[in-house]
Amino acid sequence: MKPIHAISLLAGALCVATPAWTQPQGGSGIGPAPLTRQQVAMERSEFLKTHRWDEPTDTWMLRAGVEPPMGIRSRLEVRQARDQFLANNRWDEKQARWVPLAGTPRNMSTLSRDTVKAETIRFTRTHEWDELTGQWLERGSRKLTP
Repeated sequence: MKPIHAISLLAGALCVATPAWTQPQGGSGIGPAPLTRQQVAMERSEFLKTHRWDEPTDTWMLRAGVEPPMGIRSRLEVRQARDQFLANNRWDEKQARWVPLAGTPRNMSTLSRDTVKAETIRFTRTHEWDELTGQWLERGSRKLTP
């Protein structure tokens, strides 16, 4: 390729890309107005007052003594719901699905750590927490609303 052609291609690509860079944000008039820097900084400050980063789990956690927002279940309640499911069901490798246990729920503290860890990992791969309904749902079972 000749140097002249490379320069003209570069100039053409720059001309095509420039309008996308110069478009004003939120200029369409559709939807809510964008937040100002001051509003974003204020939201960040409020978030950092109530949350901390947890390295082992790579997630944001509520600080000690802070109540979750209204309508949001605490981490403890989410774990209890998961543990209740694990006590009442077991993973069947042959059927590749969760099978309800007949009779009384099993005592999870009597199982080995490896068993509990393996079932918990399998559970988090097959289920997800739904904030709207406040329960664990099987992955892919959530209905999309228009």
